[in-house]
Amino acid sequence: MTGSSTGLATVARVRGVREQDSRLGLHAALRQEHEARTYVERLRGGAPAPVSGLTRRTEFMAHRIQQQLRADALAQARTELQELELLSLSAREHWRHDHVRLAAVTQLIERQETARRHERRRRDDKTMDEIGAQLWQRQRTPR
Repeated sequence: MTGSSTGLATVARVRGVREQDSRLGLHAALRQEHEARTYVERLRGGAPAPVSGLTRRTEFMAHRIQQQLRADALAQARTELQELELLSLSAREHWRHDHVRLAAVTQLIERQETARRHERRRRDDKTMDEIGAQLWQRQRTPR
């Protein structure tokens, strides 16, 4: 392996680690977003108790307080969900950026390997041609 190949391999390893880290960050962000979305759906789906069955003023006030707390919790959960959606979007962009950079280095390494194989094949072909020419010359030369 040549010096530039070793350097590119090092760059590829570093970029591979960065891509893996950003992928793990993306998975964590998506998991948090999913949990927040589930919580919002659960808060939204909870049916409030009917008001008609409440006879005492204290029952009615307790019911109103409970509804207000639920509405506040839902508003807070929606805000957190929006923040987590932005976090997931940012994490996805970081992962895409790291993934593209890793792919570029990988492609460059593959191109260099292909060029080296081609050069080695060309040298081998040249050597075989020289050997063939020497054999032909020997066969043509009278002894």
